[in-house]
Amino acid sequence: MTSLTSQSETLNKYLRRTVRAWWADGLWDLAMAGFLAVTAMWLYPLIRAVAFPSWTWPWPFTTQETIYPMHAEIIVWAMATLVIWSGYVYLAYRVVSWLKRRFVASRLGDVRFNFMLPIENRAIAVYVALYLLGSVLVMALLAWLKDGPRLAAALCIVAPASLLFVLGKTYALARYRWVAGLGLGLSLLAEFFTTTAVYHQGPTNFMDVSPIVGNPSLPLLVWAGVLLVSGAFAFYQTMRLPHVSQ
Repeated sequence: MTSLTSQSETLNKYLRRTVRAWWADGLWDLAMAGFLAVTAMWLYPLIRAVAFPSWTWPWPFTTQETIYPMHAEIIVWAMATLVIWSGYVYLAYRVVSWLKRRFVASRLGDVRFNFMLPIENRAIAVYVALYLLGSVLVMALLAWLKDGPRLAAALCIVAPASLLFVLGKTYALARYRWVAGLGLGLSLLAEFFTTTAVYHQGPTNFMDVSPIVGNPSLPLLVWAGVLLVSGAFAFYQTMRLPHVSQ
């Protein structure tokens, strides 16, 4: 029994090192930054259409309605979001894997996974707990200091912060803990520069938001910028390492 426990602990130790190596070079930071930026741009008109009855731009469908866009338009746009996400994740995985073999393997070793990372159940449980608690706290804070809970925006503020903190804590990636705090702080700060849009008129600019829904594109773009800097710095540090053969 003791031998099996020791072998399990050793296996978990090496698995954590392998997962850490997969994230350490910063390439997945860059991939996540692109994912969040694409999501922010694509969700912007969808959230506006859901939050405001007068919002009809920029649907690629012809409609004579001036109030409440057709439900079919919103459904098609939401379904297209899943297609875009799936396509982006697949292409990002292929590109990142190639870049790792081409530039990183000779410095940090050749680390490969079959698409899905083996994240520990304990890490997933901690992430869910942080995500739920953090979302409630951020919604309460925005409702208290601003004019509403900003539901969608709050979820997009907390989700990356929780994920990065858990990754940093579980796999000894110190920069992720710093990035989690920085992104959380900047996202909250950005929310305080938003204004409240008139419900029947709709938003007049990007920072004019619904007090109930918010504008999730704003924190997503903030997180994209933070991860872009994090990934560029980590990749630069990786490229400065000597080759293994030297």
